[in-house]
Amino acid sequence: MVQMHKLLKSQKNEVFKILQKVGLEPANFSWTTQQVQDIRVPRLNYLDGKYYFRFGERNQGIYSPGTERIVQEVSVHLWAELTKWVKDWASSLKREIEVPDLWQEMEKYKTSVSLALPEQLLNEPIPTYEAEQIADKLHELANEIEKQFQLTEDQNQFVRSKLTYLVDAAKRQRSVDWVHTSIGVSITIMLGLALAPDRAKELWQLIESLLRGFIHLIGS
Repeated sequence: MVQMHKLLKSQKNEVFKILQKVGLEPANFSWTTQQVQDIRVPRLNYLDGKYYFRFGERNQGIYSPGTERIVQEVSVHLWAELTKWVKDWASSLKREIEVPDLWQEMEKYKTSVSLALPEQLLNEPIPTYEAEQIADKLHELANEIEKQFQLTEDQNQFVRSKLTYLVDAAKRQRSVDWVHTSIGVSITIMLGLALAPDRAKELWQLIESLLRGFIHLIGS
């Protein structure tokens, strides 16, 4: 016969209040049970159940997400101690559902960046005089981006720091390597500014116009 481990109504109410205090909506959670060996235990699921807290016997708990791992397991002596881990779970859950997926965002911006390099292009060192020209053009580009996109002070500093990196890269990288670095930096800027797709395309057109100014680097 399958045994049941149940929580007191007061204990469930305490979990409810923990969710509220952390800033989560209790209506997005549901109680189910899960069989563990020969006993069914309470399990609190967030939406589709990808994230959950499972309440075992003797104040044991298994939950996802944890602070630094996907699934975390705890075992304590008292319910009051277990509620501290419920708070940890709730805080970790709030973090995971609110934080943007930067890798997914990066893939979105990649579709806005397109630059065909000629097959016969040689990966040669960038001459000093041309690295200086690139520095001047990147300075102009920074000013144009600030004006066209109406950047805040923090955004402006961010963009200029990335373009300064490209200035330094032009002094030490070969031509093709520098072009690929420029594409990567462009995506990083789009991501950092959280641009809408149409605005990301506008930004890329500005950067591409600069790149195409160096015909021998990327071809006509």
